[in-house]
Amino acid sequence: MDRPTDPLVAVLATICTALGASGAALLRVRGDRLVPVAAYGATEGLPLDAPALGEPAHAPQRGTRYPLAFGGRVEGLLLVAGVSPAGRAGRRAALVPLLDLLALALRHVRSAEEREGVLATLRESQARLLEANSRLQAAVDEQATTLLQVIQQERLRALGEMASGIAHDFNNALSPVLGFTELLLADRSGFGQHPKVRRHLELVRAGAQDAAGIVRRLREFYRRRASDDVSQAVEVGPLLRQVVTLTQPEWREQALAAGRAIRVEVDLPAGTAVTGNAEDLRQALANLILNAVDAMPAGGTITLLARPSERHVTLSVADTGTGMTEEVRRRCLEPFFTTKGQRGGGLGLSMVYGIVRRHGGELHVETATGQGTTISLRLQIALHQPGDGDEAGETEAL
Repeated sequence: MDRPTDPLVAVLATICTALGASGAALLRVRGDRLVPVAAYGATEGLPLDAPALGEPAHAPQRGTRYPLAFGGRVEGLLLVAGVSPAGRAGRRAALVPLLDLLALALRHVRSAEEREGVLATLRESQARLLEANSRLQAAVDEQATTLLQVIQQERLRALGEMASGIAHDFNNALSPVLGFTELLLADRSGFGQHPKVRRHLELVRAGAQDAAGIVRRLREFYRRRASDDVSQAVEVGPLLRQVVTLTQPEWREQALAAGRAIRVEVDLPAGTAVTGNAEDLRQALANLILNAVDAMPAGGTITLLARPSERHVTLSVADTGTGMTEEVRRRCLEPFFTTKGQRGGGLGLSMVYGIVRRHGGELHVETATGQGTTISLRLQIALHQPGDGDEAGETEAL
């Protein structure tokens, strides 16, 4: 039965009593069919699968049929079985109030279904709208992120060109200072042999050499890829092992001497290589490890990961240190920007950025205050990978 309710059964019982009938069934219009709603008494002989109103019957119809209409619209049909002769002789007018009641009840059922259908349609439309809004917001966020990256890349490019030009001019001005100082120190019989003067000249030379070193590092920030730069397949596994070994004095011995315990974990990929210059890549990864050491004043864990894809390999250096604020994250690749005070020159990450750019790669920084930092280098995978006989990937903890 469709939506059986006790009040409807009670009305059917009243009708059966009034007509002396053995049973009654209430059907309502749903679409173009009639479906049962409620029944009372013996209804075995009633055609509960009756066709819709207006359709021809394909079998002899049993029982008495009473169409139920409300507001000029047929809402259903009442079938009554076994009406007694006395009931059959009764006047239809006596049933009008009950028939109207049944028609009103069916109208409420239809209205409720229509409302539910409208609500379902609205909910579906709302869900589609929310999904469309979500996709739109994701597209807007992606566009905003891309725009910020483009702005940052252009800003760093402009800074790099400016720094390179300044470094070139400064180097030209520095060359005579260093050159004439060397000449004075090389003169064994002249002015440069006076002990006090020689000591001062050596200080001048040391300062000039330090300045020349800064100029070299500054020029590395935006040095374009030269035609004679060596580019070859660099195996990632050995590269990571070498970098960890080279930086071990800082992250292990010096850290332990300062009361900090630092653990280094390396996820070594199986037979993966990138295209690039091994020396530059070692320098970049070493800088990232040393930055991670500085970011963990209470100790922690440094994790080196390598994740190959179809065309790229992503090398990541993650730490469990203090992390960066959003302002620091936006500026961390700028030359001479540092949060280390006198301990830092602000060229470490900018040099890493320059190396990655010369390799045609991308650098991404993920960080949050108090949640550590992950810096990822996305590099081109080598066309010719190491042979299949290489050892399988493994994870090392040092």
